Amino acid sequence: MARVTTDTRPPRPAGRVVGPASRRYRTGAVLGFAVTFSEPVFVSGSPRLTLRLPGQPQAIRQVVYVGGSGTATLVFRYAVRPGDAPPVRRGLTLERRILGGTIVDAAGNLAGREFRPPPMAGIVVVARA
Repeated sequence: MARVTTDTRPPRPAGRVVGPASRRYRTGAVLGFAVTFSEPVFVSGSPRLTLRLPGQPQAIRQVVYVGGSGTATLVFRYAVRPGDAPPVRRGLTLERRILGGTIVDAAGNLAGREFRPPPMAGIVVVARA
């Protein structure tokens, strides 16, 4: 008799999120982030990441989901806007949680949303010259 198993394990972010290279970014530059899960996931809605700018406590930006449903890696992007250059040139901070949308595996298990952010101390946003 065949044994039937049910997938009850939720997918989870695996390892550290991959982020942009450490360097200076000007207005219009696109910052890309890749969140890899322990198995392929499917996305509905609009998941997003939260980016904080240094020296501006209220400066929170949304990093939008752009693709990857059906694979193990979801891709998010943020285009640097005018006014993003902080008064102090320090690195950005990425919050440790995916917000919004629905992320599930093939069995319908909801994915974990906590992840390890990439090192971002060397990513600096500067005003366009």
